[in-house]
Amino acid sequence: MPRPRPKMHLHFDEDVLRELLFVAKHADKTEQIVNLAGQASEAADGCDFEDVVDVVADQIKLPTADVEQFLRTIYNITRITTRMKIDVARFLEVATRSLEELKDSDADLRVWRDSLKTIDHAVSKIGADHPFLIARKADRLAHAQQNLVYETKIITDLRPVFSTTGDKILRSVVNHRLVIDYFDGNRVSRLEFGLDLEDVAELRKTCERAELKALTLKDSLKGVPWVPCTPHEETAK
Repeated sequence: MPRPRPKMHLHFDEDVLRELLFVAKHADKTEQIVNLAGQASEAADGCDFEDVVDVVADQIKLPTADVEQFLRTIYNITRITTRMKIDVARFLEVATRSLEELKDSDADLRVWRDSLKTIDHAVSKIGADHPFLIARKADRLAHAQQNLVYETKIITDLRPVFSTTGDKILRSVVNHRLVIDYFDGNRVSRLEFGLDLEDVAELRKTCERAELKALTLKDSLKGVPWVPCTPHEETAK
């Protein structure tokens, strides 16, 4: 016998309410931003959310950070309403009660209430397979890894070999060190590996092979209806 699923309740903390208020203050641009994001997602055929943000910011003449926050909040609204099987109107109703309980600025509450119809109309039109949502899902899937590389570099140094007394350099050794900084949750951690020239050459061949495999996959899948994308493909060229 199937076990009953626990009942889920909507709860908005102050940070989430601030994000929703941010959308409310730009409510008149909601539909335009969402439409531009959809067009940019289709045109790019990629899975880099930052690329979509840049295109929209350039066209709508808003700071990139504002557009990114706006689109992330819209995406989160669609995720929550889908997961909880509620409509946008219900979501906004609960958010309104939370804002009223916050007892913050009356001016903010007025802005929020004035924006409700506009936000409801624009977000309700976003279907489950809207190009922007698909691009955002692809971006999230691309980054759904236990750890993500932040920066890599190979440091080369020269280590002297001293005489027993330490007053002369008798030889020196060229060393290479692979340094990988990566995201471990919300913090940046580091791993270091010593390499010799054979290791460096093997690493180069491995990287070149990985690039070729990505190109081979994309070329082989040109006819499929689902578009394969490679994160940060443009910046890798």
